Order: sequence, then C-alpha cells, then structure tokens
Amino acid sequence: MKDKTTFIRQKISDSTIRRLSIYLRTLIILEKGGTVTISSRKLADIEGFTSAQIRKDLSYFGSFGRRGLGYNVKALKKRIAEILGTNKKWDIILIGIGRLGSALMNYEEFKGRGFHIKKLFDKNPELIGKKINGITVNSVDQLEKKVNPKRESLAILAIPPQDVQSLIERLNLIGIKGVLYFASRTVTVPKSMIVRNEDTTVELETLTYHITNRTDRPVKPM
Repeated sequence: MKDKTTFIRQKISDSTIRRLSIYLRTLIILEKGGTVTISSRKLADIEGFTSAQIRKDLSYFGSFGRRGLGYNVKALKKRIAEILGTNKKWDIILIGIGRLGSALMNYEEFKGRGFHIKKLFDKNPELIGKKINGITVNSVDQLEKKVNPKRESLAILAIPPQDVQSLIERLNLIGIKGVLYFASRTVTVPKSMIVRNEDTTVELETLTYHITNRTDRPVKPM
C-alpha cells in the first residue's frame, strides 16, 4: 500500500508545479517590497489566475494561511521553496556555450533561486580552455572525467537538436538526474532521469491558442 505522500505527489500536474514557481517568484518580489500578508484574491489578481486555482494548487501540499487573514508572505515563500527544492543549492553543468548558453550564463535569476552553473562544456576548440564568468570551458569529450554526479545533479543542454539524444545517454551513464534541453525534438528518456524540453515554438503556440480563443477579445481569422 502506497503512503499518502506518494499518492498525492502522483496526482500533481506539471502545470501546478509551474504555477507554484510563478507564485514563488511573486512572493520573493512582494517580500522585498515589504508586504507581510497577501490574500489569495490579491495574489490571483497579480498572476492572472483565479483565487480558487491558487487555493487548489496549495491544498495539494497542506494547509496555508487563515481565512480572513490571508497568507504570510515570508512563510509561504519558504514553504513553496521547500516544495520545489529550491531551498537548497543546485550545481549545474552547462553544455553548449553559443548564444543561448552565453545568455543562460548571465541569467541572474538562476542564483537567486538556488541554481548555480559550475561547469561548462563545448566542442568548439576556440572556446575550450577559455574562462567565462570565471569558469573554464571544458571539452565535451571530457564529460565523463570532469563531471561529479555527487556534486552536479542537473545539466542544461544548449546544443543542436541532433546532439541532444547522445548527450542525454552519456549524462545518464554518468549519473546526472535531471536535464533541461532547448530543441524541437522528442528524445528517449532513461528511467532514472527527469528530462524537460523548453520548446519556444510550443510556448508561442500556447500563446496564440489563448489569444485566438479568448472570449472577451475574439480574434478574426486572416
């Protein structure tokens, strides 16, 4: 018989987790601005969701706030960070130091949410050996020698689509647990890994779907 925690976790959708991440980002901003408490309705107004949706998302993980008083911003921020695992430091390896990889290197939000790029890899001989933001670029051929899965458990792939599958397989053998890649390509995922694809085309089509199907602002087909 499965315990209650396991059962609850299995029901939670990726969309709920994404919304938790959005709530966390907003709570961080609110706390910095001096906000002590916030109601689900006010948080819903900020995020563009309904207060019922916010309460439902949070209810998967326990009881939060008090009726009539709202949520304590600091406490809710701390709890959501614990749920998402961002209350601890995550060391990341980045493979691919082209335009996208360079942009990710300079993304300040990473460190603020517990993500730290610690090792860089590329196959371009002109980049290998150079330092970017104080980190030496290693040859991707040295992946197995340079990566320590006890320290680095996440990888970001900013590489051509045709190289993604082979890199995922290598990272799996090394012991990396999670991979994020940016490519319009489906891959075979090893059972021991969690792999996510950030496909810009899919995100844009999600936007165009919602714009096209808005009831308050119908869009005429061209």
